[in-house]
Amino acid sequence: MENVELSAAAWILVDVLETGALGLLSVGSSHFPGSSVRKNLDQRARLLLMENLRTAIQQGSLVDKIEVNEGATWRVLVEPIRSPTTGQVVAAHCIYAAPDTALPPKPIIGSLEWKIDPKTGAIESEWNAGMYELYELVPDAGPSPTGDMTQWVNQFIAPEDQAIMKMTIDASISAHDGERYIVSYRIKNRWRRRWREDPASIGASHHIPTQRINMVASHHSGDWLYGIKHHAGRSESRHLRPSSSPVEPQ
Repeated sequence: MENVELSAAAWILVDVLETGALGLLSVGSSHFPGSSVRKNLDQRARLLLMENLRTAIQQGSLVDKIEVNEGATWRVLVEPIRSPTTGQVVAAHCIYAAPDTALPPKPIIGSLEWKIDPKTGAIESEWNAGMYELYELVPDAGPSPTGDMTQWVNQFIAPEDQAIMKMTIDASISAHDGERYIVSYRIKNRWRRRWREDPASIGASHHIPTQRINMVASHHSGDWLYGIKHHAGRSESRHLRPSSSPVEPQ
């Protein structure tokens, strides 16, 4: 789908690869598999958001400003999302709306990174606050899902989705920098002890009794592997989807 006609006050989620490539992941409740941001936004959204996206990502800081487009006044908000340990900007939330419009609730976005031991191949994971919220866990309140990656997969991911998750991580580790992998899987709700279906190893959405999560995993330089997760619709594919996107024009 190209040139999505956005209604104002729709949260947009964009991921950022180490190469500088941007990928469109969602616009409101619509999901995109790392598509071109510029090609899939309407003209007003491009004019209001693209330059501000670049500024927020390059500076790693919030952009919250008033802009005028074709005689109309808009509030533009762009919030970078960082990896929990190294502070790498891995994604950004953005939105534009009339200045007096109440913004909708911001979607929950989880950011995680895996530290890969170059000698043993062991993978340790670290989560941001959004990850705990997606999995409905309380940080530092009992056993932590961070640490050993295999333990997290076995404990929190539905058995039938564990193989595809491990394949995604393995493929991301061996891929060239700038590769994007998107996979959808189900997670266990801690309190109801049932599998919930939501988005990809980028994200998730709340459908009881299962939750599907979308994860986007990107292989960045060095020994770190980054990923983001968000709520996804029930129609999301579970299959591993490698996707390379060209760098957006600067």
